[in-house]
Amino acid sequence: MKEILRDIIQTSDGKFVMIDTRDTADRGWETMVFQCNRNGRVSTRGWNKPLGERRYKTIEEANAGHAEIVNDWKQ
Repeated sequence: MKEILRDIIQTSDGKFVMIDTRDTADRGWETMVFQCNRNGRVSTRGWNKPLGERRYKTIEEANAGHAEIVNDWKQ
């Protein structure tokens, strides 16, 4: 797994979200979901208001968790 995973997903209502998973210096592995435009651009306010987040202890958990969240948002 790369140190950063990022997917841009179009949701069922036509909006877009960016799902970002990375190894952070202070929290360990973390996935966060942000509203964005179709190009993946998150507004300045959007960075401060994630739509969801999840933390993991291992890289394997982060990889599986990222894939799970991507699937959840596709539905």
